[in-house]
Amino acid sequence: MRERVVIVGGGIGGVAAATLLAEQGVAVTLLEKGKSLGGRAGGWTDLLRDGTLFEMERGTVRFCRFDRNARALLRRVDPALASLAPLDDYPLLGPDTAIGSITKLRAADLLRRASAGRVRDLIKSDLRRASLLLSFDPEDTYRRLDATPARTFLNELRFPPAASAVIQGLVGHATFDAFDRYSAAEMVSLFQYCLGADAAGLELDVLRGPASARLWQPLADYLSERGARVATRCEVLAVERTNGLVVRYRSRGVLQTAGADAMILAADIPSIRKLVAASPDLAVAAPGLRSLEISLPMVTWRVWLDRPVRPERAPFAVTTGLGMLDAIAVHDRLSVPGSRWERERGRCVVELHAYAVAESAGDAAIRGNLMAQLHTLYPETRTARIVEERFLKKRDSPAFLPGTQASRPGVLTADPRIFLAGDFVKLPFPASPIERAASAGFLAANSILAGWGKRTEPLAHGHVRGALASLRRAKQDLFGL
Repeated sequence: MRERVVIVGGGIGGVAAATLLAEQGVAVTLLEKGKSLGGRAGGWTDLLRDGTLFEMERGTVRFCRFDRNARALLRRVDPALASLAPLDDYPLLGPDTAIGSITKLRAADLLRRASAGRVRDLIKSDLRRASLLLSFDPEDTYRRLDATPARTFLNELRFPPAASAVIQGLVGHATFDAFDRYSAAEMVSLFQYCLGADAAGLELDVLRGPASARLWQPLADYLSERGARVATRCEVLAVERTNGLVVRYRSRGVLQTAGADAMILAADIPSIRKLVAASPDLAVAAPGLRSLEISLPMVTWRVWLDRPVRPERAPFAVTTGLGMLDAIAVHDRLSVPGSRWERERGRCVVELHAYAVAESAGDAAIRGNLMAQLHTLYPETRTARIVEERFLKKRDSPAFLPGTQASRPGVLTADPRIFLAGDFVKLPFPASPIERAASAGFLAANSILAGWGKRTEPLAHGHVRGALASLRRAKQDLFGL
């Protein structure tokens, strides 16, 4: 009889786990609350007033060149990665001008920018403290910096403004929270991942089209072809551990149950909280689940404008020091099918992102702030008329609050049948959010497969330690210091 695994949550972590398990002949049931797979990186079909169909998403799915496990997942349905297009220019924009490009940025480039200012500005910098940026160590960094907010740590460095802006722009697109709510240790981990994982520096790719068509539907078909059951629009109600594992859920209004030999919890944090409240056994098996927090609300505002932006505008840009605005995407520059709407009518679709808005901020205030920043950066939009818009405000991304690393759960739980996956999971190596989710999914699946004597898949990752930490470790090994 085939071993049975129920996976709760069809985002990147859940799908990655389901893929490895289904490939090894495990009977997988994947339960997703949305209309399709993808979680926060998913999408859905919508309709403009003129009858044009389009795919709406919460943001552009970007892959770092060293997102090894996320790319390994994509290769299941796209072996040549032909669905990815390079972001040749990834500018960082400030209040007055472009600060620089993040594309192929390396740690040495950042140091040059830090030293390019006036000598007295550099003398003010705390270079000893700044060395911690290049000294990531899975144990030492969290011991030293986890209790410190990222904003406090950046201020302590006393870097020239341009260098500080680059750091904030570099890691800000992956924190999805305010820097005063984000652990400095996690920021250093992201810095190590972005600048220390590859000698070529940071390089990014985007999907050539909607994630639903390029990624999620092909992966759903891939799983179904291997015998997995993919069930969407499922609300998981409770998990019972008394007589085996039983998952109770509601699918399209019908109450159902699924028995399992193992399960992987890969849902978003609000769903996990609700499930833990209804399933006391889960809190006993994984007490760290109770400590999980969510980040501040994230906003995606897509606007259809009656005229194009200037030709030199980049497909995607990150910003710093511009109110609530954190990123701008111009859809006809992103190789997005359906941009015919813009080309045929001489219009454009611009998407504005705010990664962490105050809970008290109203929608009208957010719109006003974002549009004012767009007008500052792209003055040609000041006279543009909004033909249509979609405004999304969600609060479901994981928070990495200062001082919470010790209580953050990993893939394993106290129950050898229950595992965790997703971008909230503690990993033994640095990773971006998308890579963290994919890696956690693969780790959870490997743990199950190893326990059943089945073949596992090697897990790829970059350098675990920063350059200075590796030198320090080598010195200790060599001299016993």
